[in-house]
Amino acid sequence: MASIRHRNGRFTASIRKAGFPAISQTFSTRKKAEAWARRTETGIEDGSFQVDRKHSLADAIDRFGKGRELSKYQNGILDWWRISAQNYDEIPLGSKKLQYLR
Repeated sequence: MASIRHRNGRFTASIRKAGFPAISQTFSTRKKAEAWARRTETGIEDGSFQVDRKHSLADAIDRFGKGRELSKYQNGILDWWRISAQNYDEIPLGSKKLQYLR
């Protein structure tokens, strides 16, 4: 069941279902929040809803290096981290400590 809260002129729809992570999104109107909640709950029930993949360390490294002019040394460091992170690709970035990658 979805819950909708009004705060600071915005509406936040939150959905909690067993076996799925808690999902929430903020909207400008209550009507939009209710529509999103209905669509999302229906997707969960019929199996078409998919949980977003968490970001991995390799994703963060790629985003950091994109569009930057890096020196050969800096690229080498990023490559080292990228190779080290391959073993941890399936684990979400927030659930591990980077110090264990050394």
